[in-house]
Amino acid sequence: MDNQPMLSTDQPLSLSSLQSEPLSYSTNPRANSPGQLVTATSFLDTSLQSGHSSSTITPQVTPDPGNTIPSGYDIGGITATPIVLTDSVSGSDTNDYYRFILSDTRNVNLALVGLSANVNVQLFNAAGTLLNSSVRTNITDEAINQTLQAGDYYLRVYPANGDSTYTLIVSATDAPPTTSPSNLLPIETNLGILSNLPINNTGFISSSNTADVYRFRLATSGSLNLTLTELQADVDIRLIQDINANGIIDVGEEITRSQQAGTRSESLQLDSLAAGNYLVQVYQYQGVTNYTLSLSSIAAGVSIPDLAGNTLTTALDIGVLSTQQTFNDFVGAADPNDYYQFTLDTTAIFDLDVTGLSSDADVQLLSSDGALIASSIAAGINPESITRTLTAGTYYIRVFPYNGDTDYTLAVAASPADLPEGYDPNYGYGLVNAAAAVAQALGQSSPFAEVTNLGGNSWDLDQIQAPEVWAQGYTGQGVVVAVVDSGVDITHTDLDANIWINSREIAGNGLDDDGNGYIDDINGWDFVDNDNLANDLDSHGTHVAGTIAAENNDIGATGVAYNARIMPVRVLDADGNGRYADVAAGIRYAADSGADIINLSLGGGSSNSQVVTAIDYAVQRGALVVIAAGNEGDSQPSFPANITSPGVLAVGAVNNNQKMASFSNLAGSAPVNYVVGPGVGIYSTTPNNNYASFNGTSMATPHIAGVAALLLSANPNLSPAQLVSLLTSTADSEGITV
Repeated sequence: MDNQPMLSTDQPLSLSSLQSEPLSYSTNPRANSPGQLVTATSFLDTSLQSGHSSSTITPQVTPDPGNTIPSGYDIGGITATPIVLTDSVSGSDTNDYYRFILSDTRNVNLALVGLSANVNVQLFNAAGTLLNSSVRTNITDEAINQTLQAGDYYLRVYPANGDSTYTLIVSATDAPPTTSPSNLLPIETNLGILSNLPINNTGFISSSNTADVYRFRLATSGSLNLTLTELQADVDIRLIQDINANGIIDVGEEITRSQQAGTRSESLQLDSLAAGNYLVQVYQYQGVTNYTLSLSSIAAGVSIPDLAGNTLTTALDIGVLSTQQTFNDFVGAADPNDYYQFTLDTTAIFDLDVTGLSSDADVQLLSSDGALIASSIAAGINPESITRTLTAGTYYIRVFPYNGDTDYTLAVAASPADLPEGYDPNYGYGLVNAAAAVAQALGQSSPFAEVTNLGGNSWDLDQIQAPEVWAQGYTGQGVVVAVVDSGVDITHTDLDANIWINSREIAGNGLDDDGNGYIDDINGWDFVDNDNLANDLDSHGTHVAGTIAAENNDIGATGVAYNARIMPVRVLDADGNGRYADVAAGIRYAADSGADIINLSLGGGSSNSQVVTAIDYAVQRGALVVIAAGNEGDSQPSFPANITSPGVLAVGAVNNNQKMASFSNLAGSAPVNYVVGPGVGIYSTTPNNNYASFNGTSMATPHIAGVAALLLSANPNLSPAQLVSLLTSTADSEGITV
């Protein structure tokens, strides 16, 4: 049973902003549990869409609910016993409102089923503020699962396309952390018939989406192999058969569940399961996380020739890896996974090759808890290969088919890793020195002459020697820095003159003038709410933006590159959490929109291929990507700062005495491009013309992005790799303590 304590918000459970507790900020925006609502009253809204609904239940007929919030049908108090209501919406009845009451903090579960057209549902508080919605396409079942505090709430059901009857089922179960999640079974995703080839699906669990439901079918009796991986928080799974097809988990309908503690991967392996329809529920125990769900089935009577194990727990143990070892095996429809386990007793360069393929197969390198580190997905029968510097520990290899059956030869080896000259496992290449870096970019062998320190709240600018560069006339002019974060307050009086303007777009005409897929994106884009208002509801992004380019106007704060332009790209919500897909889209948007530098003051627990690919894309487009190392106090950077790319720079934090901050993740024995910058007590802009001092590698990162902007204002022809080389080669390790 899960019994892990709630992690603090400076240990990101999802892809979250890397900021520790503020020093002089009266209200910490991340003081509450991630995703937890603090509003006492809420409403719910439901709407029509065309599609197909699989659930069949016997509904309770109700009076026609009201068409406005004040006239909403009163459900009363809701409990774990589901309340079943039925009605219809159409072009002439466009709103059905329902009121319900919570007596204490509960997990509210809602299912909208039995649809013949496209209908959606929303949740509002008593003031009419939208809290959540379900807007699936076609006639797919709609669902909302959210943790709410005691109070009055409303639901609204409304048509998106067409007329439809509907059945609304509502219950309230124990709020997470709990082993009693939602007892409703809306079919949110239908995976179809399982086969020997794994079906993979990604999702996201938080306090505003505490459960996801998947349906699958076994055409014949056979085994079931189910895994839940790439977790950054505690999430569990259970297997269910809705025998009476009422959309509710009744007594005896749960078959089994997996409840590993913490971020350990979940798995279910059943040797024999009868033909029929089944459901998998992924549910929150504690925290916020992305996940990958993988399911496959092998029909009864099919033999599986196999040397390597089919799961992490049954992996073939290679032992301590050094000299090359070779293995011959098979993957395909009858054997969809081969796992190998190996151990490194010191930091080493790991090499892997998969050859001898007759069909397309791929390979992954996994951490000890099953998280993805690297993968190779070459097309067709081309060989697969992975080379990676790894620290001491236990690792796994997964070989799996992409298309067809194939024999293969796996060759693995490890050789000692030598650290680059000037690199330290604690602070990498050292503290960035703007005066030395910009001077070298201009062909000068010596740093610019020192100037008088600014002192006070600007000690951080003195520490990286930014004023020395300003004295030479380089202030970031002509450089665009994308802040991919929680948004930016573009009206702040210390930022408004330095906000990027998309000159290819005509403001307010409702057209996508530049053809980039985003309408009226004059000042960036909001990927959380999918609109052109990248406003900051968290304060984190505005603080980052100020460190980079707050105006030099004798008020408030001054940015490192105070004439650079800030491109706001919102990918984190009001709680500082975000989805990998939004982060990846935000990075691509910044690169395509002409950002010279992309600041990522965020991080997550495990690798994600979408984000890795997006960062590679941005570097190829000519953007330097600067990433916060993370605030867990670990011996190496978190993802994505641990990416080894010539155009990516990881950033740790030091205080005003050049001591490594206790929260800062270190550079690590597996070398990455890592430098440090000021990250303790950093004074900068916050929304509504305010200022505050924050701690975090999130605060150190924009200092380095700002120095990179100074470099580009001095030499606009520098590539991302050249910027990294200048910043690391001129960094100063003298005086840094741990």
